[in-house]
Amino acid sequence: MKEGFWINYDTGQVFRIDEHEDWIRREGNPVLLGIDPRIERYFDQFTPKVERDVFLVCLLQMAPIMRIRGHRQSVTFEFAASDPEDALAMVERFCRHKVGPAMGLLIVNFADMSYLSTSWKAFKIDPGAQAGKHAPFKMDQEIRERAEAYFAELNHGAGR
Repeated sequence: MKEGFWINYDTGQVFRIDEHEDWIRREGNPVLLGIDPRIERYFDQFTPKVERDVFLVCLLQMAPIMRIRGHRQSVTFEFAASDPEDALAMVERFCRHKVGPAMGLLIVNFADMSYLSTSWKAFKIDPGAQAGKHAPFKMDQEIRERAEAYFAELNHGAGR
């Protein structure tokens, strides 16, 4: 599997895409995915392609969306959920229909800076137990600082 997808794990909507940043910046696509128009107004603060990583991490933190990319023998799932239950249920649902038992899974949660590397076979036996095996990671400091500045500006602009 080499395809890419955006998923809204609150609504269950799945969109097969070409490239994550390109797709989400196309007119109408943020609304289809369930991105609040107030968030979409901030898209222009991020230079396309140059600030791609920061832009995508910020989006994951602002909406119940998941970024998925296949890498032939493995699939990466990225989201940011303080309670990952719905996101992990979507990982399970997606894998049931799209991957074989030996497929490797890399599940990254930017909310608690943790990841899980496992196989679909191991994950589907007991997703709850697998969720407890997440390991911590550190995000590139530049991405973290840019994301924090974005959230400070967003919160200030919202009158919080």
